[in-house]
Amino acid sequence: MLGLVLMFAAPMKLSAQRIAIKPQDFVPLTSLPWEDRDANSETVVRALYLEPDVAIRNSLLSHYLHTIPAGHIEIVFNLCLALEGTQTPDELVGLVLTVWGERDPHAAWVRTKELMRVVGVDDWLGLDAWDRPKITVQDEMALHESRFWLSSTSLGALPHAISRSSLPRNERVQLLREFADEWLKRFDFWPGDWSASPRESVAGHKVIEAFQKPAADLAGWLTQLREADDKLPFEIALRRRLASDPASAVDVIKAATVKNWPSGGCRLEPQSKGPSPALMMLWEKVDMPGMIRWADSPGETDDAPVLRARGMLMGRVEADMRQRWLDDAKKPTKNRQDGWGTIQLLSEWAKWEPKPAAHASVGFLDVDGIQTVVESAAYGPWDSLPPNTSHFGLGFVKDFDVASLIPKLGKDIVGEWGITIMELWGKVDVGEAARYGLDFMLRTDYAPRASLIKLFAGDDKYSSDSDMIDRTFCALRAWAVFKPDEMRAWIAKQKGSDLRNALTWLLDHPWGTGPEE
Repeated sequence: MLGLVLMFAAPMKLSAQRIAIKPQDFVPLTSLPWEDRDANSETVVRALYLEPDVAIRNSLLSHYLHTIPAGHIEIVFNLCLALEGTQTPDELVGLVLTVWGERDPHAAWVRTKELMRVVGVDDWLGLDAWDRPKITVQDEMALHESRFWLSSTSLGALPHAISRSSLPRNERVQLLREFADEWLKRFDFWPGDWSASPRESVAGHKVIEAFQKPAADLAGWLTQLREADDKLPFEIALRRRLASDPASAVDVIKAATVKNWPSGGCRLEPQSKGPSPALMMLWEKVDMPGMIRWADSPGETDDAPVLRARGMLMGRVEADMRQRWLDDAKKPTKNRQDGWGTIQLLSEWAKWEPKPAAHASVGFLDVDGIQTVVESAAYGPWDSLPPNTSHFGLGFVKDFDVASLIPKLGKDIVGEWGITIMELWGKVDVGEAARYGLDFMLRTDYAPRASLIKLFAGDDKYSSDSDMIDRTFCALRAWAVFKPDEMRAWIAKQKGSDLRNALTWLLDHPWGTGPEE
């Protein structure tokens, strides 16, 4: 655990917002972190940010913010911002303001005024042409000094929270008037309603109950959970049953696999079908030999859970078993067409161990299959929700040498490469995404260098859509607005005065030529 504490405690370098933590380092919660005898705000927040399920994390964070002294909310908020793993933490900000504005409206309003200054690019993927509506920000200097920027929508949580506060009516009205005046001075619209607090919207009382139920009662309680909003309590109860009774693992996995939920319920939900990655992690921790035996002898077990387990275990088993699993995956079954099992197995492996899985895919799969595996590596076991679960995979993609594959696989390897990955990357570190995109295009001859230079220098004739050109161009413009000094230092290291001049022009004129919104 000390190693994880150091990972989180180390300050993030300005040039890279990724946190050095592997998927295997996450620790699915089976108890409430604030009930630990030595718990404090720092240890609780660290435990929450090692919880890989975003719905469970947010639900517990909301509950925790409701129970700590109101004067401590800002401390917890700052700890969360440092660990959130994204440069656009809108959901976190909305969640915290929903609680803070109700419990301590004056302090929440003071912080919100500061947060208004870093409202920046609402949709960085919309910057794919110079004639798009101009970029507008609230305070350039504040943005340059910040580790994140916000969409204005997240701040709309505050007035609704203030309205629910226990302040005397005259104080409440005065705060709302101050908010309205400041908001309308900065923006030409009224904030919409922010979604309900996760503590309320995902039946938070049952989430807490799921952590507090005696272990002996869990099996019976699980049978009573059948409503749409019971998904999180069900997941937590399964975890706790597995952790307290490893012999129940096969029954737990079966229960997760066959469970059918009605539609609706919480919008933030765990893995919707089959055992979650967190359950598999716990099983591996408490009884890896038993998990390997089950994965190696699936019997009547459905293919998806078996492939998920095998993918997690590929790097843990002997070479002959790993090869046998690869051979099994090639065979068509009633649940999958020929060849798809290999893609699934390697994709599951890549979520946990990107490098060996991706290199294996080069020997087994075609261009589309390799791309699918690498995308799985980038997004990670939890599909990038929460964002910090994808950081390790993005680090792998950054170092994966696509250009070296071209002689073997042909130019097709670059066609759709990295497009969806860039969408994720821009939320984590838009500067790193921009650097990756340009380096990728130059090394693979993705587009004529002369055309890229003309685009960067203001010629919309060479703009594009839904490809690496547009993703890189969008990231460069957002980076120029957010961290110009960082970008200028990078430009100085680029080869060719023509490219440096074009990138410098973009850096100095990122705003666009379209109308102001």
